[in-house]
Amino acid sequence: MKAPLKLLLLVVTGVVLVGIIAFRFSSQRHNAAKAELRNSAPELADRIERNVATLSKEVEEGLTKLADVNSYHWPNDPGRAFLNKPFPLEKMIGQADVEAILSNGTFHKLMDDLSRMDKRAASKMVSSELIRATRDYDEMFKAEVERRSPHYLAEKLVGQTSIVGPTFVEGNVNDGRVVIKGLRLKVLGLVWLCGELALTDCRTNVEDVVRIAIGQRKELYEASTLHPFFREQMLEWASVYNRQILGSALLGLSQPVFGQSQSTTMEELGLEWLSRKLPTPGRRLTDLPVWSLTAGPAFYKPKVIAPIDDRSFDQLLRKLGISF
Repeated sequence: MKAPLKLLLLVVTGVVLVGIIAFRFSSQRHNAAKAELRNSAPELADRIERNVATLSKEVEEGLTKLADVNSYHWPNDPGRAFLNKPFPLEKMIGQADVEAILSNGTFHKLMDDLSRMDKRAASKMVSSELIRATRDYDEMFKAEVERRSPHYLAEKLVGQTSIVGPTFVEGNVNDGRVVIKGLRLKVLGLVWLCGELALTDCRTNVEDVVRIAIGQRKELYEASTLHPFFREQMLEWASVYNRQILGSALLGLSQPVFGQSQSTTMEELGLEWLSRKLPTPGRRLTDLPVWSLTAGPAFYKPKVIAPIDDRSFDQLLRKLGISF
């Protein structure tokens, strides 16, 4: 074995061992503190354990409810003329998802509950749910494309000036029924939570969603046998290709790039955070004015970057070292 390779292996092994030791030491300190509290104040320890158990149960219920499409309120759609060349997608596409997720009270409660939990425990719960939701969503998306595609073959729609659909269920769904528009918002919402709360143990799960989104973009951009209108609608309303949410999450999960701060990285790429006055509980986000760069009072303001195009999104992925 060559000397440089041996040296690299030694360095990597050392880093891994240090991480294991640090983790065990941290766990031992945590367990010791719990035992000391139990011995010195058993009633307080019992109350804390009950509160933690209650909080964990509420988080579990919230994570499940996040797929309920009835919980989302969609912004008023002024309509948009179909472009003869819809690809690459306009950078404003995806903002309706941001508004819909922010209108969901479960999303905000989850953010608050998870922020009060031990970060490792929160990461574990979100990671497990994101893995399951991503798997189920990916299967559902592929089935939807396969089922709908025969109705939107380009050769069958030549010369047609009016095309109906595809349509997606977004309300009045029976309890327990999961539809693609709700499941995709659950996946995007979980991804956003990971970034907003800096749940770094979920980074791999988030990157998996990013790669699925890039795969959807590539597939539908290049599917020339299908009508462009169908491909655009599937990307906008059925895919997880939301550049704002994915980009925001990646920035929240990323360590400084090449020694740079997050703000420096964003400045180099021409990105900026958007903030707006959010509704008080019970008000719909769609009752409020359009997006503004001016921050206002709100009960919570999760961060999201301003709309970006494909080029800027790809630059961000490369800057963060994410292969696609």
